[in-house]
Amino acid sequence: MRIDTRALDLFLRPVAADELRTVAKKGIRLDNGWFTAHELGGLEGKPVRVRMDEADIGQLYVFDVDGVFICVATDTTRLGITAQEVAAKRKGHQRKV
Repeated sequence: MRIDTRALDLFLRPVAADELRTVAKKGIRLDNGWFTAHELGGLEGKPVRVRMDEADIGQLYVFDVDGVFICVATDTTRLGITAQEVAAKRKGHQRKV
């Protein structure tokens, strides 16, 4: 039997009533932080649904408006990952899109 790895996403906390945020050049703005991932490259200006695991405030789970999983975006200042590393990967993905 196969288990859908995204099935547990329903238990993540919505960050707002409608869960919607708009992807900006720097990523997704939330709680005075910027959450980003290379998969967000090319989605600038598009609305996305976001949810958060309360056990890890440094990550956002990002879905398109239809609920299809896109990526896990991180706030690099909260996780200790340099913004340059994520920016380089994101720029490469943006070129592909």
